[in-house]
Amino acid sequence: MSNPQHPKRPFGVTAIVILQLITISFVIIYILVLLVATGLLDIPLPEGVKTPSLPAGSDPYGQLISLTVILIYTVTVAVGLWRLKRWAWFLLMIQLGFDMVMGLWSYFYGEPAYFRMLTDVIYVLYLNMHEVQQAFGHEPTRRETTWTT
Repeated sequence: MSNPQHPKRPFGVTAIVILQLITISFVIIYILVLLVATGLLDIPLPEGVKTPSLPAGSDPYGQLISLTVILIYTVTVAVGLWRLKRWAWFLLMIQLGFDMVMGLWSYFYGEPAYFRMLTDVIYVLYLNMHEVQQAFGHEPTRRETTWTT
């Protein structure tokens, strides 16, 4: 029996949070590599490891700003999903909508990302399941629960 104050977290939501944490770790690693490559972070590297270099013409500071925004967003959504906050569900749905548009864009330009498109659809279908909606505090209205013609 689940307590209305603390609803049971569905397993899929836990899996999504774990995937968010994996994304966070990759973003942090990439930020660290950029900081070392730009010389903003001076750390001794192990023997035999070369200092990473940036491609010619790249803007590392713009990348750092973008990655920092992505990091803040991802951490915020992960914490919100873990705490079953409705706003986190909403932000993730917006992100998935954007990802689906980008997937269609890449498909029509001859570079389809089928796996990404499939996972986006699975995420959206899962997040809209009745049990998941209830965990995030969404109570369907009578109009949503009855099929009238």
